[in-house]
Amino acid sequence: MKNERIDKIMESLDGMDRVEAPYFFTSKLLARLKVQPEMPQRIFFLRPAFVVAALAIMMLVNVILLTKTSNVQVNNVQQEATIESFAEAYHLTTNSY
Repeated sequence: MKNERIDKIMESLDGMDRVEAPYFFTSKLLARLKVQPEMPQRIFFLRPAFVVAALAIMMLVNVILLTKTSNVQVNNVQQEATIESFAEAYHLTTNSY
């Protein structure tokens, strides 16, 4: 059964003509292969070294900003405590202006 199917397929190929390439096809193809197209220059910002350096700088800036904001919050709490202690010392309320 498989052999009959294979035989039918092979017989269908007998009626086909061989395909011919256009004139000078091989010489044109070889000439194109010899001439290598110029590779577009990568943009400076997309080079891996620059990308890694930019990410490292951004991470450093983020860490610095996070530490500074936490210090500012601590200083604000301490300042509020000193204002409240000053108001208590002079028997003033912080709500009155």
